[in-house]
Amino acid sequence: MATESNGELILNGSFESNLGNGSNPDHWLLITNSFGAYSGVSDLPDGGSWALHVGAVHDYGGRYQDIATTFGQSYHLSFWGTGFPNGGADQYGLVQVGTPGSVNNSLALNNNAEYVNYQWTVPRHEGPDDWVGFNFTFTAATTTTRISFQNIWLDVPDRWTEGSAVNVDLVSVTLASVPEPDALLLACMGMTCVIVIGGCRIKRRHFGCLSRVLLLSD
Repeated sequence: MATESNGELILNGSFESNLGNGSNPDHWLLITNSFGAYSGVSDLPDGGSWALHVGAVHDYGGRYQDIATTFGQSYHLSFWGTGFPNGGADQYGLVQVGTPGSVNNSLALNNNAEYVNYQWTVPRHEGPDDWVGFNFTFTAATTTTRISFQNIWLDVPDRWTEGSAVNVDLVSVTLASVPEPDALLLACMGMTCVIVIGGCRIKRRHFGCLSRVLLLSD
């Protein structure tokens, strides 16, 4: 497993390296039923042209990447997600981080998900504010860690107009670092924010997190 020269552990986290719409993005392996590289969504967080369309036909599906990790070392995972322009007002994905599961091509068994197993929600994509950022901190217990993304199928009357078909972009895993308290306070001046060690989501400069929360208000 290779790593980026800048300390980035994810390869092709921007999904720009691919062979066109519907192709396999380099370094991202198929679990099942994933459209793959997709250029039909706008305002990408990295300023590029491509995202990962996680599933296909508004149904369950996903992809994964294995990275090299060190036992006991903490890491920071971040990514951005948005819904499909044609779909439900709220759309749902799953991110899993853990040791590799027993069956690579099984959505249920691809990832043991000991570190992160989080179902996330994003809006239908209509503009730049519909990209939502997610952040997680995890500690590795083995030398290989698997990062997996899945689209969640919704039981709705019309999946084409009400279903879930999420996209992700700018996936990153780096060594975790904890900012100095003064820096955290400075970053939160003039708005309400949440500081957390755990999983977070960011939208329109407001933070919502999962656990171990300190809430600061202006």
